[in-house]
Amino acid sequence: GMYLFCAVPAGATFLAFTFLNSAAFDFVLLTTSESVEAIEPDWVEHTECLGGAYEAYLIDDVLRSVSGVSSVGTISQSQAVKYAQNRGKGFQLFDWEMHKDVGNLHFFKYGNTDSQGVCGYGTNNYQKVTGLTNALGMRDTVSYYKEKGGSNPQAEGAYRDGVNYQSVNVLGYENFQGNKAEWLQYVTVNKTAADGRWFITMPDGTERIVQGITVYNADIYPTHMVWGQYMDLIAAKEGGSTSSHWFDRFYVGTGLSRVVYRSNNNAGALGGVSSAPASYDSSLTAAYIGVRLAFRGIIRWAGSVAAFKAINQAD
Repeated sequence: GMYLFCAVPAGATFLAFTFLNSAAFDFVLLTTSESVEAIEPDWVEHTECLGGAYEAYLIDDVLRSVSGVSSVGTISQSQAVKYAQNRGKGFQLFDWEMHKDVGNLHFFKYGNTDSQGVCGYGTNNYQKVTGLTNALGMRDTVSYYKEKGGSNPQAEGAYRDGVNYQSVNVLGYENFQGNKAEWLQYVTVNKTAADGRWFITMPDGTERIVQGITVYNADIYPTHMVWGQYMDLIAAKEGGSTSSHWFDRFYVGTGLSRVVYRSNNNAGALGGVSSAPASYDSSLTAAYIGVRLAFRGIIRWAGSVAAFKAINQAD
């Protein structure tokens, strides 16, 4: 990843540091403290936002997050951005910051990077209606082998208390892994050259650049993530698998301006919460790739359910 921690050997009299000429950064910090804050004192705030509980539904050129419908597919990333904007000021697609923060929260909650092994793989069906997990609320589903036992950790389904809900629930997000893959907004890979750099637009409009792995046109299963100050779930080193390390697949193409989609469209053991392939441009469409609506802006809390239902969309 971005950090390499080394203790100074006892009795050392000299320290030497070497770097590749092509390294994107070359910072060396010496400290007598064992605290991470000694080398990374600046905390990064996750700004308030909203993410759709369901994969988005398209009607009248507007994206919505509603229950009981078939979520949209065969939509390009660039089209989806426009349809989200049609919903109103502040509406957008789920973005990179949301994606990696939810992924990290899942890892912290369970202490396990195998999100599919924990919450379930879902099914090999990208046409399920939304709302199959409504009865669960914010409770997560669990995988087949955690619910039923046995030796097949990749069995289809998503369970809770003996019920197979089919759709996975992860921190309240339905189908956050499986069902459909989802285009992300505000992240581009290989923006100006095939260099494996990730260009991420932050909520305040500034852009930051993260150097990811430079293995192209191949399935990558990371052993290390970049992480760093922003805790980016970007592959830094390969050598893992669907049953070890970070469990999920990355794929970086050599074309320029690759957009990113998250997760996967089936119950395969490669599309958990950190999966983020970047091989297509913003014009590609596929029936198995949809989107998730999101919002960044001023958020006000309604005083009651009745008050919420009385809100006019135009307000």
